[in-house]
Amino acid sequence: MSPAQNIYDDDDFFAAYSGLLRQQIGLDGAPEWPTMRAMLPASLDGTRVLDLGCGYGWIARWAETAGAAEIVAVDVSEKMLSRAREFDDGGRIEYVMADVDAFEPTGSFDVVVSSLTLHYLARLDAVLERLASSIRPGGRFVFSCEHPIYLAPAEPRFVEGDGFSEWPVSRYHVEGQRRTEWLGASGVVKYHRKIDTYFRLLSGAGFTVTDLVEWGPSAADLEDHPEWTPELDRPMILLVGAQMGPVG
Repeated sequence: MSPAQNIYDDDDFFAAYSGLLRQQIGLDGAPEWPTMRAMLPASLDGTRVLDLGCGYGWIARWAETAGAAEIVAVDVSEKMLSRAREFDDGGRIEYVMADVDAFEPTGSFDVVVSSLTLHYLARLDAVLERLASSIRPGGRFVFSCEHPIYLAPAEPRFVEGDGFSEWPVSRYHVEGQRRTEWLGASGVVKYHRKIDTYFRLLSGAGFTVTDLVEWGPSAADLEDHPEWTPELDRPMILLVGAQMGPVG
């Protein structure tokens, strides 16, 4: 298996990425975070948490303030981890530079969380199998990824329809690699998977899906953030919560 594409260590791309609101102000700039937070345990006191694709470490540091006893934060990007350490005050977070596609967790975790990372992984089936062996029975796995409707098209973009914008969907049932342009970078490699594929892979690894949300802004959200109005026209983010083993 070839190593993951790492566009984040490109100076120009990293500068553009650093300008995103969610990197400027953290979780308050991530509109899907309240939904994701609701899928996580009410208390993290004394838990061991794994953050896959940690980026700037926002969720890892949140887990620390929420009482987690130990946090492992993994990312393929040296620049990402360097920025995460700059924000850290020397607490309980262990930062690991590794390709998530090949990362081998050590020890057992109570909670695994991954924000907008899984759509970069070529071998999600193998990743889930490794996670299944490292999450305690009853443990939680919560992730967000680019929604299949957002990621499927060969050219993901709005086009002007009859008085409104449209999001043409193509090749939805053709899963696999997509190369897109993002933040000025061309050929960004991502992997399109259907929603039922996520279910199948999770179930096959021993997880029980407990939550699924196709995120979109509420009326209250739009009052505060009218710039989110285009998100009503197509889902951009899929959020999934799962438990290791059967529920109940």
